[in-house]
Amino acid sequence: MILFGWVRNLRYLSHAFEQRIARWGRGAVRLPWLKLSLLAALILIGAGLVTAIIGIEFWSVVGFWEWMQSASDVGESNSETVRNVGLVIAAVIALPLAIWRSWVAGRQATASLRQATSAQRQADTSHQELLNARHQQGAEMLGSDVLPVRLGGIYALRRLSEDYPEIYHIEIMRLFCAFARNPTGNDGGSALEDSRVRDPWEEIEGPQLGEDVQAIMHAIRFRTARAIELERTAGFFLDLSGANLRGANLQGADLTGADLRRTHLKNAFLRNANLSGSWFDSVMPSPPINGLIQNQLDQAFADPDNPPKLNGIIDDVSQEQLVWRRRSNDN
Repeated sequence: MILFGWVRNLRYLSHAFEQRIARWGRGAVRLPWLKLSLLAALILIGAGLVTAIIGIEFWSVVGFWEWMQSASDVGESNSETVRNVGLVIAAVIALPLAIWRSWVAGRQATASLRQATSAQRQADTSHQELLNARHQQGAEMLGSDVLPVRLGGIYALRRLSEDYPEIYHIEIMRLFCAFARNPTGNDGGSALEDSRVRDPWEEIEGPQLGEDVQAIMHAIRFRTARAIELERTAGFFLDLSGANLRGANLQGADLTGADLRRTHLKNAFLRNANLSGSWFDSVMPSPPINGLIQNQLDQAFADPDNPPKLNGIIDDVSQEQLVWRRRSNDN
């Protein structure tokens, strides 16, 4: 390519020189021999230059190779020096690239984290809305006039309380206690089965415990240790005051601090029930008979330092003041 460039320049110079000579000679006198001479000279010059360049490059490569094979003053070969310099140059080039790549990766990770956080927040919101809907539906079922519907609401609320105790347990226990105090279908007493045959003894002793209240007492009996711990932390205690719990099975139930004032407990099963700090006190001039007898009370236990409060409570049979005899669960 260099030679062709020189030839093209030579032809241009020959043509220009011929025109100048023609002007000097007072006419268009052509001198072909001069053109050929200049062309030959330029070809020779171009060939010499190309030969010189090739020679210089060849001996430069040879010299560079010999220099690389020779040792430097510090005891390492020049090839190692070149290699080290190349590594330094590569590091200088690669460092900004690595920083840039890290910055890009960090921005991508931050964006991904934000998207994941937003998606998780939306999922949590949707899940919470679903749980709230379950709670509301269970509460509405609890207020139904149909016994099976009420039982379904009780079981649904109990399951929700067991699955998510930190969120719903205490709230559902409040709801259960309120239902036990004033069951649906009977503004003042215990809930009756919708189609149950009336017991003739009810006119004397009052209505029997309904299945819905029994289901609630079952849920209270089998509260988990975690649920009871949450109650203690929140300062929550069961409020069953005034409830009709005749014949209720409260075996092993934790009734610590429970409000049992005016609660009807005739024939209630209290074996191994924890009555620590529970309230039976009556401040009425004529204490109401709540159906308790000494034998029932002796089957329960309490913390020796925090016995149940029995002031004014009399035995339903002997009409004597009830006393606390059993001090702890070990006795």
